[in-house]
Amino acid sequence: MTEKDIIALLGKKRRYETEIAIMRDCSDDLLDSEHSQRSGDYALLKRRLSMIGHWLDFLSAEERYIVELRLIKNKPWPYIAEHIRRNSVVDIPCDERTVQRQFEKAIGKLQSFMQERFGERLDYLVERQQSI
Repeated sequence: MTEKDIIALLGKKRRYETEIAIMRDCSDDLLDSEHSQRSGDYALLKRRLSMIGHWLDFLSAEERYIVELRLIKNKPWPYIAEHIRRNSVVDIPCDERTVQRQFEKAIGKLQSFMQERFGERLDYLVERQQSI
């Protein structure tokens, strides 16, 4: 799993949460044996969300905060830096580049962990673009 894959999955967290909620709450045939594809899609979404949740738990509080603001809440770097500056308990300088480096470190940490512990075994959870 590449850093790009991890970023893409984290960026789709809200979409996955919405899809799974709609499937669970609005579909009567989710567990119907005639619709095994839908059940498979539901299981895949649950696994993706579970993995994303575990990734976020693996990060430090600061790393998690930055990753969530950037990828899940789609906030720009200036907003994130200013938000951290205003809400930090300690008085530390925080600029956009520092926040970007912390973000890159966090994604690298996740990629390294996934590669060391799981290799390519969980790559099936990554959405791949269909080639035409």
